[in-house]
Amino acid sequence: IASNDDALTIEATIGQAVDTMNSHGLHYIILLAYTNRFLAIDQLIRMLSRQEKKTDVLNQISNLKKRLKLTKWMQFFGVASLLLCTLSMAALLLEFDEFCKKIFEISLIVMCASLLLSLWKVMMSTKALNMELRYRQK
Repeated sequence: IASNDDALTIEATIGQAVDTMNSHGLHYIILLAYTNRFLAIDQLIRMLSRQEKKTDVLNQISNLKKRLKLTKWMQFFGVASLLLCTLSMAALLLEFDEFCKKIFEISLIVMCASLLLSLWKVMMSTKALNMELRYRQK
């Protein structure tokens, strides 16, 4: 027969597992958004390659190359964070509590790196859009 303490421990463990699963949903949404950004850059590259060679187009292509690299690293850190979060959940289920906490902390740091790269890319994208708008105003 389980005691009240055992029931509370099990309830806390289940709560932690649910919280971890919720963070997986957030990771999935973020990775989906990153993939969409990659596809958008791909479309821009293909569109620009069909245009005439103009100075602004060459600047845009240079900017797109940088943004593509950022997207690659955003995805790398996002996937790494998701894998670490999954490992953390497995450690939780195996009752390796300290290991679980450390791995989850690392996954949060890795996700922060991914988000910072995303912020950098947004700033670069804004610069590219401003170049396009300047060209269209001429």
